[in-house]
Amino acid sequence: MGVNFECTEETATCTCNSIEPHQHHQGRFKSMFTGERISNENWRKMITIYSQKDFTYQKDVLPALSGITNRVRGAGRYFGGIWEKDLPYDLLWFPIVCSQPSERREPVRREPPTAPSFLWASIHGTISFVDIGRSTADFTQMFSINNIVCQPKGEDLLGELAGGSLQLIGLAIYANFVCTFNRPIATSVFIKHSAEDEIGHNCLWAALELENVGNYIFHPDSLQLGLRRDHRLIVLLLFTATDPSDQLCYALVLAAKAAERGQGALREVKYRRVGIIASIEKEHFSLRGARMLANIV
Repeated sequence: MGVNFECTEETATCTCNSIEPHQHHQGRFKSMFTGERISNENWRKMITIYSQKDFTYQKDVLPALSGITNRVRGAGRYFGGIWEKDLPYDLLWFPIVCSQPSERREPVRREPPTAPSFLWASIHGTISFVDIGRSTADFTQMFSINNIVCQPKGEDLLGELAGGSLQLIGLAIYANFVCTFNRPIATSVFIKHSAEDEIGHNCLWAALELENVGNYIFHPDSLQLGLRRDHRLIVLLLFTATDPSDQLCYALVLAAKAAERGQGALREVKYRRVGIIASIEKEHFSLRGARMLANIV
């Protein structure tokens, strides 16, 4: 049995006696970087690999990534595992479950919370990202980011988070939670795997019911949604296909948390992310959608 060591320079294998110099070779980790930069595509690939790892202490998920994060430049501000310049597309993450029972780890929210619900770091389990194409011209962003805040727990801005919030402005429609976790669907429907990926994956499956429309599949973030049947949800539109003949669009699924109270009156409703919907006709938003500001925590 050996132990593998990998850094940005090389990879080495220790056989518990010594590290063999002739076993050094270029690691796939280094190949993802160009100088001090990493493409958004490679960052997401790396996060998918990273999310498969387990931690003795769940709070270490972001601090353990800080060494890599610290070397990346030119991506703007950093928010708990995502970068400012790619933020709109980095909201398109979803959990996946390996189809092989021996390797299966069902996704759940980390407890205690390690990140706000809109960040992938809030999930204990393997996550991946929806591939909306190498050319973002194929899709149109349908929301704006009003504000984003991530509060570090200590002095390390790349380490643990004490909390955070994301304010999005966009079209939203109401839906009811119907059922969940009884019909896994292959992620190949929604994401392109590389040719060397031979491992089968499944999404968690659930259903939403839009009033006077019918049911739609969505992918929950966790096995512990804390939703009752017929729970009222918000579906917030993120991206639509640029081609007018293509109805495909992507949206976040949100559940309201308890409203804050101040001076005897309701002040603000906060939402938590509970999943993502990857195929719903954009005409529903134009016919039934209302513009709203969603404060996601």
